[in-house]
Amino acid sequence: MSSKAITEKKDDAPQPLRWQTQVEVAPSALEDSAPLVSRWVGAVGLALVVMGGIALLTHLVGQGNRLIGPNLGGFLFLLGVGGLMYHAANDADQQIRRVYMGLGFLLLALGAGLSVLPMLVKGTPAASRFLPVGLPCFVGGLLFTMAFVRNETDAKLRDIAVYVIGGLGIVMALLGFVLGNIYPKTFLLPYGCLLILLGLFFLWAAVALRGGGGDDLGYLVGLGTGGLGLVAFLVALGRSLVPWLLFKFKLMESGYDEFLLPAGLLLMVGGLLYVAVGAGVCSDRQFVVLTRRELGAIFFSPLAYLVLVGYTLLGWYIYATFITALWQMDPTTGLGIPRSVMEPIVARYLLNWLPIMCVIMLVPVITMRLFSEEHRTGTLEMTFTTPVEEWVVVLSKFCAALAFFLIVWLPWGLYLIDLRAEGGSEFDYRPLLGFGVALLFNGAGFVSMGLFFSSLTRNQLIAAVFTFVGMFFLLAVFWVKDLYFVPDALQTALEHLSFVDMWFNAIQGKLATRDIIVYASAAVFWLFLTVKVLESRKWR
Repeated sequence: MSSKAITEKKDDAPQPLRWQTQVEVAPSALEDSAPLVSRWVGAVGLALVVMGGIALLTHLVGQGNRLIGPNLGGFLFLLGVGGLMYHAANDADQQIRRVYMGLGFLLLALGAGLSVLPMLVKGTPAASRFLPVGLPCFVGGLLFTMAFVRNETDAKLRDIAVYVIGGLGIVMALLGFVLGNIYPKTFLLPYGCLLILLGLFFLWAAVALRGGGGDDLGYLVGLGTGGLGLVAFLVALGRSLVPWLLFKFKLMESGYDEFLLPAGLLLMVGGLLYVAVGAGVCSDRQFVVLTRRELGAIFFSPLAYLVLVGYTLLGWYIYATFITALWQMDPTTGLGIPRSVMEPIVARYLLNWLPIMCVIMLVPVITMRLFSEEHRTGTLEMTFTTPVEEWVVVLSKFCAALAFFLIVWLPWGLYLIDLRAEGGSEFDYRPLLGFGVALLFNGAGFVSMGLFFSSLTRNQLIAAVFTFVGMFFLLAVFWVKDLYFVPDALQTALEHLSFVDMWFNAIQGKLATRDIIVYASAAVFWLFLTVKVLESRKWR
């Protein structure tokens, strides 16, 4: 029988809960804050586009005002377009990115219509509005479409945009190469060259938007780009050499027409550019992969775009000054008439102290971070833990920096194409070939020197100062060599070392092989020292 003393007493009252879920008062879905800065930049850009567009339209219809002229109006318009592109790239709101998608497609369609429809109606390539209207529409459409793809989350819309960009790139490349071979004198300059470059940029953009060749479609596009460039190079090489050989060995007495200059050379250079892009996309070799990585690092930096915009605006100012100097006022009519200028007229455009001084500051900006930043962050040591040799790393950084150095000068060449298109007459192009060769080897020497100074220190500023001092020394050679107390032998040596004299000689058609060898040897020397510096750091 159980005792009451030990019987458990049960409490029928409900026990309080030790833990319970709190009532949710905040929303479950979190929204990103609105990109206010980019929207303000876009609003200001839209206002500038409207203001500059009105100024340009009133000037075209003959109702321009003194407050905003065509030059200022064009500058405001381009500045506003830059603000809109910044907004398009940084605002991922669905409605906004779809608006920019429509704007990009509209500009691409407008560029295609203005380039093709007038030519079909009038039956002549001269009727095409590819210049000066169609080309800017294509470039703007490409940039706005790329900004849309960057922010778009719908895979189908992204694929459609990439297919449009890639398809236009293929059409432009084929038109440029095929019609450039058929009509080398009437179509290649200036339309064919621009179509070849524009097609390359469109194809490159399509590959980049597909992950840089990481998927099957991007790989095939890159492979096709390289194959098309190889075929174009071989065709241009054959058309340049075979008739010359037949004429040289008297197998063809008449009908020989020079194709190498400038048509053959331009087509071969264009083909090699396509081959380089295709190899950069498809190849898995260490040197190619590292060079692609370095180029990506350069273009992911906002400093690269500041340099490109600054150099483009500088070239615009010098080109406008150059064009103004080609005209003079007629005292009887008060109208501008062309001034008689001796060839080479491009010497007045390229040989200017302003771009020379800018080159001295450009090279330190390009090269200061190549090794210094990796030393500071420790990524260089991680690179050397992989089975890659020092000279491969050095050459990849050198080639990427040299490529960017040459890309910076590209808008200057496009301005001269505008001179050919708007002027309606040819000018002596051969000084440009010599200047291009001089710029290539000068840039190799400059970049290799900056690469060496960047490998010596972890501080980017110190590397930039060392490179600037070296560049200023090369400029000072131009003045020192003409001093009266300098011996003749030393003066000759300094003249070969002066890049300013090399530019003058190239423009005048007097570019000597020894000058090229000097800067090529300097590039090899600085690269060798850079490799040795990296080897010494590796074994510390």
